[in-house]
Amino acid sequence: MTSKALAPRLAELRDKITQTQAELATLPDQPLPAADALARLDAWIASEAARFDPTQAARSFTDQGTRINILEAQGLRNSDASVLTDMAPMLCSLFGPEIRARLGEAIKALPLTPGPALKDRPARLQHLRDELDRLERGEERLIREAEAAGEPLERRGDARPELVLLPDGML
Repeated sequence: MTSKALAPRLAELRDKITQTQAELATLPDQPLPAADALARLDAWIASEAARFDPTQAARSFTDQGTRINILEAQGLRNSDASVLTDMAPMLCSLFGPEIRARLGEAIKALPLTPGPALKDRPARLQHLRDELDRLERGEERLIREAEAAGEPLERRGDARPELVLLPDGML
């Protein structure tokens, strides 16, 4: 078969390679289904709430002096004059169900097309990697077939060197 006959097949393979590479690249950033997003929200609220120390906050009310600042009690002293305050632990501890309800509603209302569930993503990634390997091996076979017919076709600039260097029988 001449390279003229192989060229359309090669173009088709390269289109599939490009599509598979694009899906591989975008899969990690695809939005999560609402159930996964809500589970992450629940885990975050629980984690933040566990960081809140009500005893430390209560000490603000029992210490001598007129200045009461539970935010400073929960913050990290940055210098003598300033305190960095992370309010998430206190808010999640005191208002966790309300935060869950409000953010949960917002998550459910997002107009996103979700990607695969978190539990399905590793298998999907492996499938895409396997498919890309199969397509790239097929591409290299076609290129070698055209070379053998005396009508070479160019390789892609990002062709995997390990496939280009493989002996014919291993493709």
